[in-house]
Amino acid sequence: MDHVVFVGSANLDSRSAGINYEVMVRSHHPELAAAGRAAFAADLTRSREITLAAWRAEQTWWTRVRGFCARLLLTRIDPWLARAQLRNYS
Repeated sequence: MDHVVFVGSANLDSRSAGINYEVMVRSHHPELAAAGRAAFAADLTRSREITLAAWRAEQTWWTRVRGFCARLLLTRIDPWLARAQLRNYS
């Protein structure tokens, strides 16, 4: 937006906070910023708005169960396995 582009990874999740290395680079290069804006605009044309009401209407018992399993896997099991692997390399 402001002739600045950020490149990298900056995830805000438990795996990134405790295990992964996150790197973000800020560039003031005008051509790179223009390319970033163009890529975002192209992505926006293939996107759709999801309202809270529409999201709630899609929440069946099965999607809630799948969401619970995904959260369990990504927030508890995956970090535990990754830390166990890191201990084995130490």
